This record gives sequence, structure tokens and C-alpha cells, in this order.
Amino acid sequence: MIQKFKLPDEVFLKLKKNLQINTEPTNERLAGNIKKEYLANNCIPIIAPTILSEAVERGVFNKYISDSSFMFANENVKLYIHELWANFQAKGEFNPVHCHSGLLSFVVFVSIPYYAKQQEQISPGKKSNSDRAGMLEFVIPNGATTKSEVFKVDKTWEQYGLIFPSYTMHTVYPFFGFDEYRITMAGNIRFAN
Repeated sequence: MIQKFKLPDEVFLKLKKNLQINTEPTNERLAGNIKKEYLANNCIPIIAPTILSEAVERGVFNKYISDSSFMFANENVKLYIHELWANFQAKGEFNPVHCHSGLLSFVVFVSIPYYAKQQEQISPGKKSNSDRAGMLEFVIPNGATTKSEVFKVDKTWEQYGLIFPSYTMHTVYPFFGFDEYRITMAGNIRFAN
């Protein structure tokens, strides 16, 4: 139930422009081992129409509901983006295994300074059978065990994002060899009252 989407060009450009004005740190509320994490609620109106449309019209919400025990007295359920934050991840920083609050969550890849092949060449784990430098990994319950879904997020993912059930455990591994920030935006979707 992890769905990839792309922000329209005009939405992505407006998001990048407004991203630079965020200055309210939110580190104490987030799991990231990242120095620069900021609230970006001013950007919610910019991306909400696209994100909520992706969640509902392309089926993540309906798939989630059909796989859950939710029951509704009213079929006109409304969703909203509760919070939005920006992560400026420097090389060596990471997000440990965590999940989010709400019903659904999402991440948008704003700027990735590397390609996956570059990370494969310089990673300290390049000879490992489980090298994850610069990657995003979801850990998904699978009966009595778990399965892993790994995304080689790199420069080709800029302007794209993922929507997933908020309870889905995930981690962002550190990247190496680049001084630019890996900039992402993430948020949570909830039911409107």
C-alpha cells in the first residue's frame, strides 16, 4: 500500500520557493537524527490538493479502509493534512526506524544531491550483502514476520513522493560523499471532524 506520485510542475516550483522561509525547528517532535528539521505548515495549502487527491482518487485511502476494520456511518469522509515539516538531511545524518501519527503519511522528495550508483561506489557498506546508503526502507508486517521494501531514492526522484499508511515502520539511511542537503517534506493525513 505504498503509492508513488508526482507533484505537478507548478506545485513543485511553488513548494520549493516557499520551503526556504521556514524557520521554526521541530526536532524535539521528530525521530530524525537530523539537525535541520522545520515545521512547514505554510506549505500545506500548496500541496494539499495534490496529496489528498492522490490519497483518495488513486486508491491508497480506499485500499487502506478495505484492509482495515473501519466502519463509517457517513460515506462523505473528509481528510486533511494535519502537519507538514521539512527535513534538511546532511551527509551522515539519518532517520531511525519510526512510524507516524494519523491515517496516512507522505514524503515528497524536493532535492536529492546524489544518484544511487554514486552511493553504491562510495558507501562504507558497498561490499555488504545489505548496503543501504542513501536509501529509504519500509518494514511491513507479513504474518508472523516482516518484509522489507527498499527504495533507491536519488536525484531521479525529485518532484516525486510516496503515500503510505501512517503505521508503516520506515527508516532513512545516511548518505555519503556529498555536502548538499537531501531535502524532503513529510506530513500526516487525518480525518476531518
